[in-house]
Amino acid sequence: TIRDNLAYMERLMEAVRGQYRFDARRVFTLGFSQGSAMAHRLGAAGIVRPAGVVQCGGDLPPDVAAKLGEMDPYPVRIVHGRRDTQMSFDKAVEGERQLREAGWPVDTDYFDGEHDLPAEVVARVVAWMDQQASREGGE
Repeated sequence: TIRDNLAYMERLMEAVRGQYRFDARRVFTLGFSQGSAMAHRLGAAGIVRPAGVVQCGGDLPPDVAAKLGEMDPYPVRIVHGRRDTQMSFDKAVEGERQLREAGWPVDTDYFDGEHDLPAEVVARVVAWMDQQASREGGE
């Protein structure tokens, strides 16, 4: 299933590249819950070279964690509710530890919430993405 999802995302990115003009240095991947794993995998598979990955209410998948030392690091923003009962907060903290130990730039937004994204958290994610995009190639 992972292989099929990656193949689909690769075809989607090819279609987007063919149809739209955009700065490839400003592409971010964002996933919520299980989508966080795919957001990480797109970078790990080389389908996109993300300007950053936003992991919301999810975790760092083991297959990507195993490759961290072989990959070119990109910024990661971990967003997670401390009271999340769907995806353990401890998994987010463990992923943060793995990324930091591998020398990756990590920012966290651990908020007092559950398995959701409150509006103020979304605003902080957008601000972080704007900041990262500015570093990559200007506005």
